[in-house]
Amino acid sequence: MRKIREVLRLKFEVGLSARQVAVSLQVGRASVGEYLNRFAASGLTWPSSLTDAELQRRLFPPPPAVPCDQRPMPDWARVHAELRRPTVPKIPRNPAFLRQTPCAKHPARRCQIRRLLTYLQPTLAGLR
Repeated sequence: MRKIREVLRLKFEVGLSARQVAVSLQVGRASVGEYLNRFAASGLTWPSSLTDAELQRRLFPPPPAVPCDQRPMPDWARVHAELRRPTVPKIPRNPAFLRQTPCAKHPARRCQIRRLLTYLQPTLAGLR
C-alpha cells in the first residue's frame, strides 16, 4: 500500500524535508518527490478530507482508454530489423500473445499479425 497520506502529513504538518520523509518512512526519495509533485499538480490542499482511496485516485488517475482503431500501428520493418539483431532472441517466447491481444480483432492488425506469424513460422517450426 502506498504511504501517500503519511508522506503528505510529514511534509506539511511536521515540516520535514523530502529526504527526511523518505528516511522516516523507508521509501525512496524519488517516490516522495513524485507524490509531492502529483499533489501540487492536482490542486488539492492539505489537510485533505479525502479518503485514502479517493486521494490515490486524484493523484494517480487511470490512463485514458484508447480505442483499438486509434492506437498507432507498429513499425513492422523495425520489428524485423530488431529480430535480425544478434543480441535479440529470434522469436518471442510465446508468439500466441499476438493472437490474444484485444486489438487483434481489428482487420488491419489481423493482417499484420498474420504476416508477422508467417515470417516467424519457419523459426517456430525449428523449435518443435
